Amino acid sequence: MNRNAAFWLALWVMTNCVASPAPISSEPYESLGPLETPFNVDPTQTEQRINAFIWNHWQQRLPAHVTATFYSKEGERSITEADLGQDVSGRWRVAVTITRQRSGASNFIAYIVEKTSDSPLRLVMKDANGQKITQW
Repeated sequence: MNRNAAFWLALWVMTNCVASPAPISSEPYESLGPLETPFNVDPTQTEQRINAFIWNHWQQRLPAHVTATFYSKEGERSITEADLGQDVSGRWRVAVTITRQRSGASNFIAYIVEKTSDSPLRLVMKDANGQKITQW
């Protein structure tokens, strides 16, 4: 293989394999969803169910997958997928991809999940350096 082909192959692997928050582990996992909450229904109950599922699996270090679809009042679809499991180095993490109808996909990987309140159950997700990424 010439150097140019090797470079492009390495770039493709880094882009499509390393940076992706897709599930890495081949362990069996429990799945929640697909859940769907229409625009005219309060999403609080679905959000609480997702947070409880993630928190319980995070605490017990059980691999899991969540898929949920929400709709804005304008009808824009947003699909959230979360995978709990180990990354390639064995660190426990939550890999999240949110795909919005208009703006496309965004993703993050959280290595720290903390519960901030019980009622309603709220979670804070942080990166490997302890920086807050988001709150659910």
